[in-house]
Amino acid sequence: MVSRFLWFGWFFLMFGQLHAQQKITSLIGLVAYYPLDGNANDEGKYSLHGEVHGEVINIEDRYSKPASAMWFTGKGSYIEIPHHEIFDLKQFSMSVWFYDSLSVQNPILCKGSVIESDSLMTNHHQYNIYSCNKEDSLRQDSIREDIKFDLFDSNLERNSTYSNKKAELQMWHHLVITYSVREAKIYLDGELMRRNYINKPVVSPNTPGPLIVGASFIQNQLNEVTDTIFRVGGLDELCIFNRPINDRDTRILNKTGRRKANITTRESMNVKQKNILVKIWDDGQVDEDTVSLLVNDKLILENYRLQKEKYELNIQLTKKHNYIVLKAENLGRIPPNTAAISISEGKYERKIELSSDYDNSDAVEVIYIGNN
Repeated sequence: MVSRFLWFGWFFLMFGQLHAQQKITSLIGLVAYYPLDGNANDEGKYSLHGEVHGEVINIEDRYSKPASAMWFTGKGSYIEIPHHEIFDLKQFSMSVWFYDSLSVQNPILCKGSVIESDSLMTNHHQYNIYSCNKEDSLRQDSIREDIKFDLFDSNLERNSTYSNKKAELQMWHHLVITYSVREAKIYLDGELMRRNYINKPVVSPNTPGPLIVGASFIQNQLNEVTDTIFRVGGLDELCIFNRPINDRDTRILNKTGRRKANITTRESMNVKQKNILVKIWDDGQVDEDTVSLLVNDKLILENYRLQKEKYELNIQLTKKHNYIVLKAENLGRIPPNTAAISISEGKYERKIELSSDYDNSDAVEVIYIGNN
């Protein structure tokens, strides 16, 4: 009997993982899919396998599944994928999960090329992507810590698109970059962060170079490559499309990559008013816990780093039985995430302690017993 239950548990686990992978591979226009689960193999239809160079460590992914993502150490570690015409930016989308632990200039990937001009051959970028753009430089754009997408036009001039939002450190994020008809877009965790229009067509190289994952070139003022910068951080599930994927597909990729946590209702309370005041804070040791709050599956507070000071939210209840869920966005320095919340209507206030990790989320049931 025990073995039968174990078999069923294994079956549903594997079925769930296979179903998630099928959702990804069934999206229209997917031409390369790198799970990055211990190798650089492409599970897309072209089998554009890459080669791992340097010190790359296999780590747990965002589901805490062992050896299912890659950590680039910054010590000459990168993946080299041979050139294919699908990597040239006529139209293009890239989806990837990334994890940054430091606020440094951190490349995700780049596409190099050789440009022939006046009998000279010069190494140049076609495009590159950084999860963080901060660097030690006097250039004004280098002090920004948000996501950066560089394209080089036919005049070899750089066109940069920024997310205008810094990705929180020490947690997994989902990034989508799209380009089509001289328009670039950046999505972070399922939301459109920035749209940028580019006036000139992207450079079309005579001799295209490979796609490099985990590294990028450093260029001088003439846009000539002088050095290489290597990534320090995690990457998982790199997908490349031959079309600009839309908002719906971006949400599918984002939701497919997030496992739904088990929700446990810790306490229930009755209220007579639909308008309630919720406060949230760290009532113990502040250790960089980052959480989100949901009310009836609706996000009301996103990626909030808990502080000693109380953060206040006014909430309008819409049902008789309402559920406030604490979702862990990272695990801080001392797992699991713990938070104190208080719920009040008028003079009456009740404090409740909640905790959550990636697999489990605590909740409070708020029951409306009023007449209106």
